[in-house]
Amino acid sequence: MSTAPTPQRPERAEAAEGAEGPAAVPDPALLRKAALSQVLREPRTLLRACAVGIGPFALTALISTFMLTYATSVGYATSDVMAGLLFTAVTGLVAIPLLSALSDRVGRRAVVLGGAVGIMLLAAPVYALVDAESTALLILGMVLGQVVQSAMYAPLGPLLSEMFGTRVRYTGASLGYQLAALIGGGFTPLMAGSLLSASGGVSSTPLVAVAVLCGLVTAPAVWRTAETRGRDLADDSVLRREPESSRGQHGTPDGAAQKGAGR
Repeated sequence: MSTAPTPQRPERAEAAEGAEGPAAVPDPALLRKAALSQVLREPRTLLRACAVGIGPFALTALISTFMLTYATSVGYATSDVMAGLLFTAVTGLVAIPLLSALSDRVGRRAVVLGGAVGIMLLAAPVYALVDAESTALLILGMVLGQVVQSAMYAPLGPLLSEMFGTRVRYTGASLGYQLAALIGGGFTPLMAGSLLSASGGVSSTPLVAVAVLCGLVTAPAVWRTAETRGRDLADDSVLRREPESSRGQHGTPDGAAQKGAGR
């Protein structure tokens, strides 16, 4: 996977040009506070970044963490589930680099959106395979889930980074990633366990619903995010604009960007 090289941060470049001593270098603590303030002042991009990441992290929790609990509750031996987890790990090891390279060719949005739509379509078949009480079908279902999870996860790093301008990139991308991991990976097993208990633990329907919800959270967020592949990172817009398709004209900046251009 590749991203366009990031130019020197403007604050540091300006300081280097006119610096005659250490006093001319901006205080890094002040720069961090300014970046955080800018991200939180216009939170739409941060919220989209978080929503994009929730799907893959939530699906990881379902396929890996919670699958051991559910599969053993429907009669599988722990060793069978562990074998399935081994196959999913190998699948991810192969799929993530391939899907990352694909995102360099066709774009981040297409790959992530494909994974989000894929889990919405495959959630019921995946759990039907798990419920078949066959170790081979269990492994097949887990591998299918891992493939669509990898499609959402593989381009996530560059996608989040490219959603933010140079001045706030590290702050925005790291906040979006960590919030997505907290919400998607942290609360999904709890929600899945609660729904499964409420249904009596005899049906995978609640887990199918949670898996579909993963896609429903990520797909609209990706759809409302402009394609970032190949974007010149020298464009120092503090926060990247919403997707062109959601505004009816591809490539059109938002109102704030237009005002900035007019000035």
